[in-house]
Amino acid sequence: MKSIILLVTLIFSCHLHADAQAEQFYRANKLFQEQQYQDARNEYEGLATKGSLVWYNIGVCFMYEENYVDAVIHFKRALKGAQFNMLEQIFEGIDSARAHLNNNPQKDETMRKLYKYASFFSIFWAQMMFLFFWFLVCICWIYKNKTSRFLRLFLGMCVIWSSASLAAVSWLRSREYVIVIKKSNLFAGPHEEYHSVGNIDVAEQLILLDSKNSWYKVKSSSTVGWVKEEICKQV
Repeated sequence: MKSIILLVTLIFSCHLHADAQAEQFYRANKLFQEQQYQDARNEYEGLATKGSLVWYNIGVCFMYEENYVDAVIHFKRALKGAQFNMLEQIFEGIDSARAHLNNNPQKDETMRKLYKYASFFSIFWAQMMFLFFWFLVCICWIYKNKTSRFLRLFLGMCVIWSSASLAAVSWLRSREYVIVIKKSNLFAGPHEEYHSVGNIDVAEQLILLDSKNSWYKVKSSSTVGWVKEEICKQV
């Protein structure tokens, strides 16, 4: 009996939490439409669960507040798991924020195409697709005398395609970046006593490799080095 009461209480609590989240999201959207961007941003940031749309809306609020570095950060966060129909808006937001910062690095069109391709799959469905084609290949191998060579070749190509898709989706979801919020040097080790190995600019995106004692080990477009955690934000 106690277990049943606990389960009912848990379900009821989850329902109330979901309703509260929906109400807060509605309130944030209403404030945004009324052009109260700071209040809208505060409501969006208070949401316990944030998807691509919420991160994008926060980025837009920062654009209106003329805080372009934080706009870039939140647009970048919106990229992870974004649906195909949102990607162009996100890319436009990133380009617009960088233009205001006079920070216009060359666009990585290959990476953008990869994001668009990967947006059609979640990791779960990419895994299911890969396993499904492997299953069909195994069936064809067992009954190879009853299946055509063309079908076996076709399914083999499907396995290669699905494995490449799974690898691309997993790679994009797992890769971690930081955005620079203040100009700095990159150092050879996790301390300012190490020699400088390069410079990094505001809103520059770096690949996060490791962390140690409030320092990040990062990879820029040209080199690998260490930077203080306090001048970067993860995306």
